[in-house]
Amino acid sequence: MGKTTTLSGKVYDPAGADPLYHVLVYIANDPSDPALKSFPPGITCDVCGASAAGSPLISDPALTDPPAGTYTAVDGTFTLKNVPVGKGLTLVIQLGRWRRVFKVNVTQPCAANTIADKTLLMPSTKKQGNIPLMAMVTGNADSLECVLRKMGIASTEFTDPAKGGRVQFYKGDSSKAGVTGNFGQVIDDATPDQAALFATVAKKPVIDNYDMVILACQGDEYLQTPEDLSTLRTYADQGGRVFSTHYSYVWLTNNDATPGAKLNTKDNWSEVAKWHRDEDDRAPSAVGIIDKVSNPKANAFQGWLEAVSASTKGSGTISVNVIRHDSDLISAVKGKTQQWLYRDGDDIWVGGDSTATLSSSLDVV
Repeated sequence: MGKTTTLSGKVYDPAGADPLYHVLVYIANDPSDPALKSFPPGITCDVCGASAAGSPLISDPALTDPPAGTYTAVDGTFTLKNVPVGKGLTLVIQLGRWRRVFKVNVTQPCAANTIADKTLLMPSTKKQGNIPLMAMVTGNADSLECVLRKMGIASTEFTDPAKGGRVQFYKGDSSKAGVTGNFGQVIDDATPDQAALFATVAKKPVIDNYDMVILACQGDEYLQTPEDLSTLRTYADQGGRVFSTHYSYVWLTNNDATPGAKLNTKDNWSEVAKWHRDEDDRAPSAVGIIDKVSNPKANAFQGWLEAVSASTKGSGTISVNVIRHDSDLISAVKGKTQQWLYRDGDDIWVGGDSTATLSSSLDVV
């Protein structure tokens, strides 16, 4: 069998700092496809690669997932097979609703062609490509917006909702009568309260316009209304992604499909973990152990952590800073919760050893 024409490269975050795993990479046969320009607005339940546009060319007929193109390895590298020779070919990199299109030249037929390192970066601005539309509900205890900046999203994409950036700010708040939330960063005096995010406009919840909602910790348990809890749960049911930290567990602990329903009722968010707020069990750092028992993606997770130099090769662990004990265990119901890390800790309050989970459902959009 003769040699095929291949194209290899490496995909990074917008900052060009960290390689990205499981990014769909393909050559588009129809670069004029309008669907390559933008994703349909609103939330969807698409899995990664399901919305590949531009009539992807088949890279390896033996692959059934994806049906065209290939995925990056844990270190961000990929090799496309059976690539046509030519100038200005349309190369697409896509991870959920992150997407960028490049023009590449393939000049060596029946041989290996390589794209220069640090070329294939996810978009930093919406002019460069597609960035998920995110609602950032700020809290003064966690500056999650800084994580997005470190990833390489340009400062121009951080705006109030009316200004059209891809990361839109809302001030975190409480629904308890007489209690004001403890919001974090704002864009300016026009930055709205979170009530605007959970409002209904033209018979549609505003939150449904976003691909992801990020709920930062406000520094305490600021309770939320049953109506807003229900709106968030419905948003997630339709495919919206929710990321919450620390005291934002208030969006989970009392958020059930039917308040007071029996255990294991479908869509009872309160059951994703055994909640236990233990203020006496805090630590500046701890060893996070990769869950290789219940998490089918554990080996890939470990490989990526090693690729970004966050974990020592073969250790299966990572150093985690600023530990808070808010749950003891994840749900034992298969498929309800996916644990990535856990730690063995000393629980001072009850005077014995404990295992606290460091877990999250990491959906990439």
